[in-house]
Amino acid sequence: MAKGHVLDNFIDFYRQLSLSMSDEFSSTIKGNFDMKDIGCDEQTYASFLEGCPKFALFGLFHYRSRGMLILIDPQIVYSVSNRFMGGPGEIEKKPTPLFTVSETFFGKEILSLLSSNLQNKGVDIQFLRLETYPNNIHYFFSDETILTTTMKIKLNGEPIGDIRICHPEMFLEKESLL
Repeated sequence: MAKGHVLDNFIDFYRQLSLSMSDEFSSTIKGNFDMKDIGCDEQTYASFLEGCPKFALFGLFHYRSRGMLILIDPQIVYSVSNRFMGGPGEIEKKPTPLFTVSETFFGKEILSLLSSNLQNKGVDIQFLRLETYPNNIHYFFSDETILTTTMKIKLNGEPIGDIRICHPEMFLEKESLL
């Protein structure tokens, strides 16, 4: 199968995933959680790390004999936590990068939703740990080519950040994305 066709299937796979997750998450937070704007990029792991925020929520997962990384922009965590706690989903200005206990809890809930939806699609991943700084993550070789899926997130029509999923390139070969 040609790589271009496989990449198209890869993007379609994540479009389907984001549709079901948008609906599920919207009903949970009782607001419009839109994650349907999706892109895919091939890049080195070093390039990915250079483009990461200095503080975010990083979920590290075991995938086959490798890893999978899910990055959630802190604005998403702040906004969703605010919404879950009865607020309008507004993003607070914080003097220092820090997640409260409730923000960490809700960030883990977003990761849990993502991982359970991936597992429902037949992707065998297991949660390993949570990190907040990219310099603590050494999941791929710096010159290794990875695939990054970026989902642009909106809450009630307002952009609040990105969720990025990093896969080893073998993801294209090992998963049935049809």
